[in-house]
Amino acid sequence: MTADSLKDIYLTGLQDAYSACKQSLDVTTDLGRAAEDERLSEALIDATAGISDGMDRLSSLCASHDIDPEAHHCKGMEGLVAEARAHAISDDLADGPVRDAMIISQYQRMAHYAIAAYGTLNAFANQLRLDGDGAILADMLDSGYDGDRRMTEIATGSSGANQAAA
Repeated sequence: MTADSLKDIYLTGLQDAYSACKQSLDVTTDLGRAAEDERLSEALIDATAGISDGMDRLSSLCASHDIDPEAHHCKGMEGLVAEARAHAISDDLADGPVRDAMIISQYQRMAHYAIAAYGTLNAFANQLRLDGDGAILADMLDSGYDGDRRMTEIATGSSGANQAAA
């Protein structure tokens, strides 16, 4: 599809975000299984539920615009997923706090990608006066920020993974 307008960019962005969610779902599950810290494991389980919900919301938005959510492949998330697998699951890391610190860092890279996508899509929806879309995307953005803050607390809190890994 040739992008001739902001709406075209917006629609491709919805597909890209759907692809990013789909790709991050399995690796987030695997990160949760590899985590030793119970809070981290629970946060990643919750994150998979949030990712699934995001996929449902993005699929509905795509349907409302008569586009296929699976018509685009997100190369950016493909790279982030490969990095998460290579560095947090496959690498020769000590189990426990060191692996947990790496899991958090890799998950947050993927989460920040999603936050950037939702923020951009929300701005586009608002500019296009797609108020219903904007409200959904704003809620998704807030959820992304909440998940990121939760991971930061697990990493840096008084009994956080980073302190334990140090």
